[in-house]
Amino acid sequence: MSMANYRFTEDEAPVGRQLYVIPTGKWRTHRPAVNERTCIMCGMCAVYCPTGSINTLDGGWEFDPGYCKGCAICVRECPVDALQMVREVAEDR
Repeated sequence: MSMANYRFTEDEAPVGRQLYVIPTGKWRTHRPAVNERTCIMCGMCAVYCPTGSINTLDGGWEFDPGYCKGCAICVRECPVDALQMVREVAEDR
């Protein structure tokens, strides 16, 4: 199992990662959105996601809103700028 698809439990989370096993709740203001025409499916977003909230789904990417903190690390690490942060709307929560 790759680290990108693994979510630590509270008992096994390394020091400093305990925050990431806690569900996000409704406090996130922005979330990542992928431009599928630009995305090259390199997986760098999933590799760098500190919460393991990015997984492949049907040849694309799925962002788990339950654990995504809206940190934008995935956006910064995308080599082709296929991700951007968009404002969270009530239906996404």
